[in-house]
Amino acid sequence: DAVARESVGALAQGDELLGVLGERDFINANIMGLFREFKEREMMPCMCFHMNQKGCKWLTNFVCETLEEEEKQHKIDKGIDIKIKNLHELVHQDRRKLENLGWTHDEKKLEDENGKITGKDRRVQEEKAAILETVKVNKQEIRRLEGVFPEFTFCPVGGQLATCEEVEEALGMSIDEKRPKMIELRKKYDW
Repeated sequence: DAVARESVGALAQGDELLGVLGERDFINANIMGLFREFKEREMMPCMCFHMNQKGCKWLTNFVCETLEEEEKQHKIDKGIDIKIKNLHELVHQDRRKLENLGWTHDEKKLEDENGKITGKDRRVQEEKAAILETVKVNKQEIRRLEGVFPEFTFCPVGGQLATCEEVEEALGMSIDEKRPKMIELRKKYDW
């Protein structure tokens, strides 16, 4: 009975705000909070629909753009954008060091099949190997930092994200086509 009273009260408040703000402004003001609450309650992933395809696309774009802006601002606030720039510069400097040591992109592996450093000048080869390892680690960190941070998704921790192409494909489908596609995505990504 308490849940019913709370629900009726929330619906009445929603109807009042909807009348004042209009549909889009009301949804824009409330949808992110709703999704965040669902995530906190471990009710994600979930599906959110609008009564027409255009509305679904608008809703999807709004949520994605909002999350992208929030993540972009987060990266600026935390200095992540500067860290990415600095890592790119380190990779560039290391590539120049490698070129000064005579390394080219076509150079064969620095190690033989037993993992031993090959080449006439062992010290130079070891230096090349160390620099290449640093480049590899820095590139991995760049990819991680440039990627989507989990707190800016509504995917469960450890869950996989559907690709943009898969989401766009699903949005372009008719109602009858969407159900099997969503079942396929749920199985594929273990939702």
